[in-house]
Amino acid sequence: MVLVGAGAAFIAIIILLWINISKLNDIEERLTLYDNVQYEMENIRNNLHNISADVQAKMDDFVEQQIWVQDKAYELSDVDSKEMTVDVHLRWNLRDLEEGEKLSFLYRGEGDEEWEQIDIPENDALGYTLDYEFPMNQNFETKIVAKSEVGIRSEAFLTLPFKDQFHDRIIIDAFFLPATESDYNLDINIFNEKNLQYMQEFYNDNRLKMTSAKATILIDGESIQEIDLMKEADDFHSDQYVEGITYTDLISLEQKKWDTLQVHIQVEDGLGIKYERIIESQEDIVKPE
Repeated sequence: MVLVGAGAAFIAIIILLWINISKLNDIEERLTLYDNVQYEMENIRNNLHNISADVQAKMDDFVEQQIWVQDKAYELSDVDSKEMTVDVHLRWNLRDLEEGEKLSFLYRGEGDEEWEQIDIPENDALGYTLDYEFPMNQNFETKIVAKSEVGIRSEAFLTLPFKDQFHDRIIIDAFFLPATESDYNLDINIFNEKNLQYMQEFYNDNRLKMTSAKATILIDGESIQEIDLMKEADDFHSDQYVEGITYTDLISLEQKKWDTLQVHIQVEDGLGIKYERIIESQEDIVKPE
């Protein structure tokens, strides 16, 4: 009887082992199937992404082909800081030009109503360039116009934000605040971005670098102290893309009474353009009694 019971137990163990091995094999097969499904799903996802990108590219090409004025671009070629003008090279292509149509380039200053017109010579290749001198203290909107005996058509060209580009290129932040009755904390930070796409001509010959940076402290309009920020800066950083100046100091004022206290900060670049920041005492500084 003992032998029979032992044999039955052994057989039961064998059966359980076989069942467990079968389950493990089944789990492995399911895991393999799951991995295959994940792989296929990833392939489908990548294919959908590629199809979507291809469709978007074709849509962009289609839209571009419908635009009449194509491949619009401009570059600044020179700056006259005395006359405050900028020489600009503009270029574009046209999708078509009907027989008898005469082409013009129109521009007007921001806020102006009247357009200025420049006639463009005929060009069988439909590729055009224009070199023109603009005032640099204004932003301009532009458009291309074609006129014929049949009618007129026009399309916006580019916004030429010369005023914004030059005004905002060098950023000056400054604070002049009282620390004690006669001592003031002067904190100046200057940031100059040099590698600008529309100013590559100037970047290549280093004319976008700062050539001077000075701060002048004035009481009632008279200078009491001048600071060469490029020489006396706590930190003057310059690389191929940006320049930065950080200056901090505690300024002691012997004079106890005044009507106005100002800090004038002036930065000049290699183009001869000056950037200024003036801190007025009425707004930024508490006058001692």
